[in-house]
Amino acid sequence: MSDFAHLNLNKCIDTLVYGTTVKMIKNKKKNKIDTPSIFVFSICESNFNELQWIHKHKNKLNKIDLGLITSISHYYRSSNEKSFLDYNHELVLVIMYGKNKKLTILFDDYHIKEHFWCGLRHFMDKHYLEEVTL
Repeated sequence: MSDFAHLNLNKCIDTLVYGTTVKMIKNKKKNKIDTPSIFVFSICESNFNELQWIHKHKNKLNKIDLGLITSISHYYRSSNEKSFLDYNHELVLVIMYGKNKKLTILFDDYHIKEHFWCGLRHFMDKHYLEEVTL
């Protein structure tokens, strides 16, 4: 966790345990990005090995196993995503999982993004250690 050594780990964990309101950017059509929707992301309270998110105004809960996450990065842009230039990449976090699936999350504040990322890495590390020791 050397990238996040300056952060309070408990605060980072709380960011995921209590949930964080963010906007998710979805690529609906080629070169078109939908208006970001508001979601609450958290670690699943019944299974700390799952990241979950729910739309702020709908009751559809989505989950992914932390073991399926292949990478997390500050910013992702491919040739068909020119509209991402409209967003401050310092506030964007991209979570790649499964077979080329991704969650592109937009935070209101860089510090919240940093705490969220640190907390997510903490839970991913715990998940990995549990799998290795089984």
